[in-house]
Amino acid sequence: MRASTTGLLAAVTAAFMAASAAALPQHHLTARAGTASSSSSAASATSTASSDNVGTTSLDGKEFVNHGLVAFGRISAADVDSFGESIGGVGSAIALESFSKKADGSFSGSIRLQPDRGHNQGGAATSDYRARSHLYDLAFTPLDKAAKTPASENFKLTYRNTLLYKQGSNFTTGLDPDQVRQGQPPLPVASYDNHVTFDTEGLVDVGPVLIVSDEYGPYIYAIEKASGRVFATLAPPAAIVPMRDGKTNFTALSNPTTGRTANQGFEGLTLDRSNGMLWALLQSATIQDGGSSKTTNRYSRLLGWAYDPTKPFNLQPTLKEEYVVQLPASGKGNTRASSELHIVGDGVFLVLARDGNGFGDNTAQTTYKQAALVSTKEDNPTNIAGTKYDQPQNPVSPGGNLVAGITPAVVHDFVDLRATDQLSKFGLRNDGAFDQNLIASKLESLALASVGDKQSPDDYFLFVVSDNDFVTLDGKQAGQINGTGAYVLASYQDPYAQQHGSGDTQAFVYRVTLPGYRQPAFLGPN
Repeated sequence: MRASTTGLLAAVTAAFMAASAAALPQHHLTARAGTASSSSSAASATSTASSDNVGTTSLDGKEFVNHGLVAFGRISAADVDSFGESIGGVGSAIALESFSKKADGSFSGSIRLQPDRGHNQGGAATSDYRARSHLYDLAFTPLDKAAKTPASENFKLTYRNTLLYKQGSNFTTGLDPDQVRQGQPPLPVASYDNHVTFDTEGLVDVGPVLIVSDEYGPYIYAIEKASGRVFATLAPPAAIVPMRDGKTNFTALSNPTTGRTANQGFEGLTLDRSNGMLWALLQSATIQDGGSSKTTNRYSRLLGWAYDPTKPFNLQPTLKEEYVVQLPASGKGNTRASSELHIVGDGVFLVLARDGNGFGDNTAQTTYKQAALVSTKEDNPTNIAGTKYDQPQNPVSPGGNLVAGITPAVVHDFVDLRATDQLSKFGLRNDGAFDQNLIASKLESLALASVGDKQSPDDYFLFVVSDNDFVTLDGKQAGQINGTGAYVLASYQDPYAQQHGSGDTQAFVYRVTLPGYRQPAFLGPN
């Protein structure tokens, strides 16, 4: 968490004044509540590893193999999109839209990158940022095992275009939702401009439709890709909707009485096309389940709805499965919150769990960043969908203590994203100076594509991209003056960047073996 900077707010206000000859009101930027991460070890499955941290994890009677880092690249923090705004935060969620292997052994395709709620003013304020996603072309040739290291960066990402999301006739906003628009379901709204607020985190590409998960609601939205228009909204059970004094209250500036913890909504989203199940994972426990403290918020929830991807415009799914997920914890008992979810088999998922250390944080040394595994089949975790636990008065883990009769799904280590010998292949580090070669603090997204190796049909490329929090010395972001009218572009310098320099988006590609997983043809993918 970076500190608040009054000077930065004044600078942004001055920029808007210069652009429009009108002062930007103070409530255009709203104070942000904290999201804590911590350090040290986690629970692990039966696993073996060689000295370079590449190894095998056994789960559900299958062996999942990490073959290591094969590509790395960046998106410059100075880049802007077609609206002139800084490209940042794009590792909040990713989805491959195409992918193919060339005769020379290289790979190319396209990938959609989705930022969250915009520049956070040093971690202490949100802004009138229109939710969106960016389409990029990608290309890489995997690093050969015999290659001399540190190698040159070999993963190229080239900007193509941007899609802005709209709710009704208006764009969305990243401002804190201090009001509620009544309806079915009630929607989070910012009084500044009366726009629906989005803090987008999860992303599933279903051809003409994007399915997006959000932290404020936490809701799941269906968006027409051609127009960016939201056409359907899915609300979670009552136990997850934030309530205060008996009323829905979506603010992220403080915790509710019950429901999702502030800034700890649906971080992960994935679609199992083999059986038509849409899955979402809370970042950590609800308030009633111990979510108010990182020492008690270990028991998150994984929810699965029926959804037919062959009828992508019909988002009226029925909740079929819901599990308590026991997230990993540090040696001090601090939860490693989840940042992403990706299906890799029948009831088996990759979960990105991590500390918050690295570039973007004030602690350089990372101690836990994993693309881990979790199964809804191993140890027969309890399906609580449709039970009393979907009501807020019946917590599954009050004070962080799991109630009797509920068996959780447990997260197991798999791909160590901070492994020194893997990072060093490209001159990267997990400790030391705060510079561009320090691993990013927020690794937040996962995607998969088949390697296309007939000798190893279970081998996949695992893509991991960071959220750089729009940390740049050359920032550009647009917002409405006084909540109305045209969007006016303003410049900013992030205070963390002023101290440590701009933070590029980091993009990693690993090779992994996922036994039995068969990725469907790109519609786009999961």
